Amino acid sequence: MFALLCLGLAAAPASARAYQLAEDWRFRVTPYYWLATLSGTIGYSGLNADLASGSGSWPGSASSAFVLDAEALYNDHFGILAGFTTVSLNKSPSISLGSATVGISASVFDVCALYRLGELGNGKQSAGAAFDLLAGGRIWGAKLDLSANVLGISGGASRSKTWIDPVVGARIVIGLGPRLEVILRGGIGGFGVGSDLTWDASATLGVSFCENARLIVGYRALSLRDESGTALGATLDATLHGPVVGLGISF
Repeated sequence: MFALLCLGLAAAPASARAYQLAEDWRFRVTPYYWLATLSGTIGYSGLNADLASGSGSWPGSASSAFVLDAEALYNDHFGILAGFTTVSLNKSPSISLGSATVGISASVFDVCALYRLGELGNGKQSAGAAFDLLAGGRIWGAKLDLSANVLGISGGASRSKTWIDPVVGARIVIGLGPRLEVILRGGIGGFGVGSDLTWDASATLGVSFCENARLIVGYRALSLRDESGTALGATLDATLHGPVVGLGISF
């Protein structure tokens, strides 16, 4: 009996520490649907096409835009942000002296370490703001299918590649009361390591409808520029942008 009592007393602090460790972590998972529009230019073998022109489906029966974001924050000071984006489209942009078809599919995985610089007010429960610094990487897995007919001469190419871009950024989380939250986020990267330049920007409004869930609406943009063509084998300066709607779940 005495031995069992000793074991119980020894286990109690360990259980309390485990509970406290769990209390120090906060998690959020947010799936989004992204109603995105593609703009920019693509070039291959001397041909340049305007991706914003011509016909095609975006989104449509053969196109999709889906984002899944996840966040883990420890003690309101350190954390990890991760995001997965998958997009696909088929486009028939305008080119000089002919026609072209472009098919692009991409999976983009972002992972960043987060450091919270500080807070103003009480951003967790009511009005306030938190300021975060971000640093990490963006992994691209992309496939490009091109076909063109210029002055009766047809040709095409298909390329796929995976590369990594370093990314740095910042985030501001603004609490507008116990039910409203605005998040502003931006980042920039590439720097010639994988692509020449990549950047992202987003602004979202979250509205809580129960303790651990909120409806999220906003606007998001993701851009890639590779003028040398080293990342995907074609020169590319394109931006996906458009409204997002999602469901944020916290625990």
